[in-house]
Amino acid sequence: MLGIAAAVGLCGCQKQENTASVGSEKSPVTSRLKIKIGPGGEIFANNKQLSQEEFLQELQKVKESKGGVVYTRDNPAGDTTPAQMAVVEAIQQLGIPLEFSRQ
Repeated sequence: MLGIAAAVGLCGCQKQENTASVGSEKSPVTSRLKIKIGPGGEIFANNKQLSQEEFLQELQKVKESKGGVVYTRDNPAGDTTPAQMAVVEAIQQLGIPLEFSRQ
Protein backbone atom coordinates (compact mmCIF):
# COMPACT_ATOMS: atom_id res chain seq x y z
CA MET A 1 0.00 0.00 0.00
CA LEU A 2 2.85 2.37 0.69
CA GLY A 3 3.70 2.10 -2.99
CA ILE A 4 0.85 4.44 -3.94
CA ALA A 5 2.72 7.64 -3.16
CA ALA A 6 5.83 6.33 -4.91
CA ALA A 7 3.80 5.17 -7.91
CA VAL A 8 2.37 8.66 -8.33
CA GLY A 9 5.88 9.93 -8.99
CA LEU A 10 6.68 7.05 -11.35
CA CYS A 11 3.56 7.39 -13.50
CA GLY A 12 4.53 10.90 -14.54
CA CYS A 13 1.99 12.44 -12.20
CA GLN A 14 3.49 15.58 -10.80
CA LYS A 15 2.07 17.90 -8.21
CA GLN A 16 1.25 21.21 -9.78
CA GLU A 17 2.37 24.15 -7.77
CA ASN A 18 -0.34 26.63 -6.90
CA THR A 19 0.51 29.58 -9.08
CA ALA A 20 -2.66 31.55 -8.41
CA SER A 21 -2.02 35.03 -7.12
CA VAL A 22 -3.11 36.02 -3.64
CA GLY A 23 -6.77 36.98 -3.57
CA SER A 24 -7.68 35.13 -6.75
CA GLU A 25 -10.39 32.50 -6.59
CA LYS A 26 -9.75 28.87 -7.39
CA SER A 27 -11.78 27.18 -10.10
CA PRO A 28 -14.81 25.44 -8.63
CA VAL A 29 -14.64 21.66 -8.28
CA THR A 30 -17.15 20.24 -10.73
CA SER A 31 -17.11 16.59 -9.65
CA ARG A 32 -16.02 14.60 -6.61
CA LEU A 33 -14.70 11.08 -6.23
CA LYS A 34 -15.70 9.51 -2.92
CA ILE A 35 -12.77 7.54 -1.49
CA LYS A 36 -12.98 5.23 1.53
CA ILE A 37 -10.09 3.34 3.05
CA GLY A 38 -10.98 0.07 4.78
CA PRO A 39 -9.37 -1.21 7.98
CA GLY A 40 -6.98 -3.43 6.03
CA GLY A 41 -5.99 -0.70 3.59
CA GLU A 42 -8.62 -1.58 0.98
CA ILE A 43 -9.41 1.31 -1.34
CA PHE A 44 -12.99 2.00 -2.37
CA ALA A 45 -13.97 4.67 -4.88
CA ASN A 46 -17.66 5.43 -5.15
CA ASN A 47 -18.35 2.17 -3.26
CA LYS A 48 -16.29 0.02 -5.65
CA GLN A 49 -13.11 -1.69 -4.43
CA LEU A 50 -10.05 -0.75 -6.50
CA SER A 51 -6.53 -2.05 -6.87
CA GLN A 52 -3.68 0.44 -6.38
CA GLU A 53 -3.31 0.75 -10.16
CA GLU A 54 -7.03 1.37 -10.65
CA PHE A 55 -6.95 3.93 -7.84
CA LEU A 56 -4.11 5.84 -9.51
CA GLN A 57 -6.00 5.80 -12.80
CA GLU A 58 -9.08 7.21 -11.07
CA LEU A 59 -6.99 9.96 -9.49
CA GLN A 60 -5.63 10.89 -12.92
CA LYS A 61 -9.19 11.15 -14.28
CA VAL A 62 -10.19 13.34 -11.34
CA LYS A 63 -7.18 15.58 -11.87
CA GLU A 64 -7.81 15.90 -15.62
CA SER A 65 -11.46 16.79 -15.04
CA LYS A 66 -10.47 19.33 -12.36
CA GLY A 67 -12.50 17.37 -9.82
CA GLY A 68 -11.93 16.74 -6.15
CA VAL A 69 -11.85 13.88 -3.65
CA VAL A 70 -14.02 13.32 -0.60
CA TYR A 71 -12.07 11.05 1.75
CA THR A 72 -13.42 8.95 4.60
CA ARG A 73 -12.30 5.95 6.60
CA ASP A 74 -13.95 3.43 8.89
CA ASN A 75 -12.76 4.98 12.16
CA PRO A 76 -12.07 8.71 11.67
CA ALA A 77 -11.28 9.17 15.36
CA GLY A 78 -8.71 6.35 15.37
CA ASP A 79 -5.04 6.46 14.51
CA THR A 80 -4.12 6.92 10.86
CA THR A 81 -2.56 3.83 9.30
CA PRO A 82 0.37 3.96 6.85
CA ALA A 83 -1.99 2.85 4.07
CA GLN A 84 -4.40 5.69 4.80
CA MET A 85 -1.56 8.18 4.93
CA ALA A 86 -0.23 6.94 1.57
CA VAL A 87 -3.63 7.52 -0.04
CA VAL A 88 -3.87 11.07 1.33
CA GLU A 89 -0.29 11.81 0.24
CA ALA A 90 -1.00 10.55 -3.29
CA ILE A 91 -4.05 12.81 -3.57
CA GLN A 92 -2.13 15.80 -2.22
CA GLN A 93 0.90 15.11 -4.42
CA LEU A 94 -1.33 15.39 -7.48
CA GLY A 95 -2.72 18.69 -6.23
CA ILE A 96 -6.30 17.40 -6.20
CA PRO A 97 -8.67 19.24 -3.84
CA LEU A 98 -9.30 17.03 -0.82
CA GLU A 99 -12.22 17.14 1.60
CA PHE A 100 -12.38 14.96 4.72
CA SER A 101 -15.71 13.44 5.66
CA ARG A 102 -16.79 11.75 8.90
CA GLN A 103 -19.59 9.77 7.26
